[in-house]
Amino acid sequence: MHEPTIEHKLIPCWFILAIGLLISNIQSELYFIDLFFLLTIGIFHGAYDFHYAIFSKKLDTMGQIKFILQYVIIALAFIFFWLIYPNLGLGIFFIIASIHFGLDWDHFENIFITSILGYATLSISLYMHPDVTNQMLTHDFLNISPHTLLLLTSLTPVSCMLGLFFCIFHRRKVMLIQWLSFQLLGAILPPLTFFTIYFCGFHSIKHIQNMREKLNKVSGLDKMAVLLWLISIVVLVSIHACFKSQLNQYPLHTYFILLAGLTMPHMWLHMLPLSKN
Repeated sequence: MHEPTIEHKLIPCWFILAIGLLISNIQSELYFIDLFFLLTIGIFHGAYDFHYAIFSKKLDTMGQIKFILQYVIIALAFIFFWLIYPNLGLGIFFIIASIHFGLDWDHFENIFITSILGYATLSISLYMHPDVTNQMLTHDFLNISPHTLLLLTSLTPVSCMLGLFFCIFHRRKVMLIQWLSFQLLGAILPPLTFFTIYFCGFHSIKHIQNMREKLNKVSGLDKMAVLLWLISIVVLVSIHACFKSQLNQYPLHTYFILLAGLTMPHMWLHMLPLSKN
């Protein structure tokens, strides 16, 4: 259980990268690097969802069509919901994402502990870098209230202590080292860079490996995943073209909403119980 794999072995590399970023002080150029990895590895890790849904839910043709419609509707509904109620949208996304990222560490053995581990990972950088976070809200997320983010991250110290206690109490040495490593990275790196490293350099790689292992007998799996990823990119480019003025004014805000919209149905799928048939 919790044996080191490729994404775990990459953790020392992220520390070397973090130290290099701090020494070089090239934060202004990181936006484009972060965006590149989010649009490539970040989005690609959800490209296995279609085959995973067929495999886990035993879907027939009509079931597959229904799944695709549900997936698209959830993504679009959440995007529009966020645009209308941004603070509530962020809150809902934060809570569900805490559970989803918690699955990296405690796969629903205890929903409370799962949420605590995910919440600490998601909130640590925001909590430790209040000046950078406030600057993001001032320049990139004007419709997000600072009080909302303060409320969402207020339990960060408590969650870190509870997560640490859980790992030690249950003697999960490997998981303790991995989870604690990302808490330290979150304390070092600003929010967007830390989120990119965790999301793309750990969570997405871990998810891709798991999906390829579960679906290893599916023919053409990787080709279909690449095709679905390309379709997602085309959709994002099309949205970019339609809302170019807004994107140029608040690029980080716009891209985050689009990524959050794609992430919501992905999290919904992987928190559904497996089919017993």
